[in-house]
Amino acid sequence: MRISTTAIEAVRRYLEPENEWMTESKLLAQLRGDELESPARRLGKAFGRILEMPLEYYDRARAGFDCEGLFFSSAVMAEPLGLMDYEHGHFEVKGKRAYADGHEVVAVADQVVGARILEHKTSDYFDAETYLASCQWRFLLDVLGGLSVEYLVFLLKVADDGEIKLRGIERLTVYPYPTLHDDCQSLVDQFVAYVSLRGLRPALEAHQAIRQAGY
Repeated sequence: MRISTTAIEAVRRYLEPENEWMTESKLLAQLRGDELESPARRLGKAFGRILEMPLEYYDRARAGFDCEGLFFSSAVMAEPLGLMDYEHGHFEVKGKRAYADGHEVVAVADQVVGARILEHKTSDYFDAETYLASCQWRFLLDVLGGLSVEYLVFLLKVADDGEIKLRGIERLTVYPYPTLHDDCQSLVDQFVAYVSLRGLRPALEAHQAIRQAGY
């Protein structure tokens, strides 16, 4: 199978005993691509697009950035944009790696600067343990071969009047370790075992075939 790191992470979260909020119905909707876009995801997508291509979304008349129907003022975006390396960095860097039994994992980095992989996240709070537990950074390192993954977590809040405010920026850097590839292989095995047990493999393969042109 061709598997995205997002799908592997969804199954990992579901199988973790403490993640009671991840119901199987929610997991299946995400795996099949049927999940409705939440306001938080829409906010993160718009913010990420602006970081990547600020000039495309800049509205001179309003002195800010308009994307996905959301408006980010220049004051809000000044510090985040200042952290981007547009001279040396490459956005949306995709890679793939084969794992045992013919499975292929696709990983996409928000930005790569030299040997550094940068992930841009938006949230209303920061929990380092959530990012440390994630399999995303493990596959980014294992697939792309970087020396580190740095999470830049932008703490955004949408006020009652719709104004978007930046409450702060948190950083977390993680590095490769000796058993990294073995851990990634175990995560792939866990994912394949789950989807096979639930009879999801044909549906997932069809969904991945549709998305493959975008990788």
